Amino acid sequence: MPTAGGSKVAWKKGANGDAEHVIEPGSHIKPVLNQMGIKKGSPFHKDLKAALNHKDNLSVLHPGANKAKAQLTADPRRNPKNKAAANHYMQQHPIQHKASATMNRIESAAKKHRIKNFVAKVKANVKKVFPNVRRSELDE
Repeated sequence: MPTAGGSKVAWKKGANGDAEHVIEPGSHIKPVLNQMGIKKGSPFHKDLKAALNHKDNLSVLHPGANKAKAQLTADPRRNPKNKAAANHYMQQHPIQHKASATMNRIESAAKKHRIKNFVAKVKANVKKVFPNVRRSELDE
C-alpha cells in the first residue's frame, strides 16, 4: 500500500500510530502556552521554539507528513483508504523515531524551566483534535 508520501513500504500488522507524530504548534501547543500564561519571548518559549525548529523535527522529515496529517483529521467515513494510508505512513519507524525525539526536546525544555504537565497537556490536545486515530501512547 502506498503511504501518504507516495512511497511503498511493508505494512506493519498490529502496529499503532504514535502520539507525537501529529503535534501541530498552532492547534496543540499554542493553547497550552496561553492556558499556562507563558508569554512569547520568555526563556521557555525560546527553548520550545528551538525544539520545534530543530533540523530533525518531524515536519522536515518528509513532504508527506503534512498530507498525512490532513488525512488523519478527515472524517474516516468519507475516505477510509486515506485514513488507512495516513495511519500506515505514521507507523513507519523513521516517523516515530523523529517524532519521539521532537517530543523529548519539548519535554527537556519544560523540565529545564520547571514547567509541570506541559507535555501531558499537549498530548491531551492531540487526542482531542485527532479522535479517530489510535495512538498507542495515548489510548487507555
